[in-house]
Amino acid sequence: MLSIVSMAGCTEPSDETIRCPQTSEFGNYGCVVVVGRVTGEEFQWTGTVRIYVKLEAVTFGAGLDLANAELKDLGSFRLLATRNNAPIDPDRDTITVQVTARWFDPSLRGIDSVRRQVRLIPVGEIVVPDTVELTLT
Repeated sequence: MLSIVSMAGCTEPSDETIRCPQTSEFGNYGCVVVVGRVTGEEFQWTGTVRIYVKLEAVTFGAGLDLANAELKDLGSFRLLATRNNAPIDPDRDTITVQVTARWFDPSLRGIDSVRRQVRLIPVGEIVVPDTVELTLT
């Protein structure tokens, strides 16, 4: 399974209300929020092992920034990707994204990804996140 994660922001999931933020002086065109969980086999963790999660648009001309996060352990994540560039189709309210998780250690080969159609949230609106689950083995 593959998940996509936004570079604009990453925090631990919570029950608090999230609004799509205005992120720059000249404005933006909304955001996408994906929450998820990375699961996998338990093993002896070392200080250098990390999990890299990435979210990117698959829809051509979506105007969405890349989002990513680095996790220190299996578990939950929240990714927020900002739509900083004007979209080719301004009336479109959904886009397809890909979320990918992989080990951030060359000796480990696990990777998972998922494609999902997600809602574009206008600036200032309350976010209802899309949810994904990824498994690394």
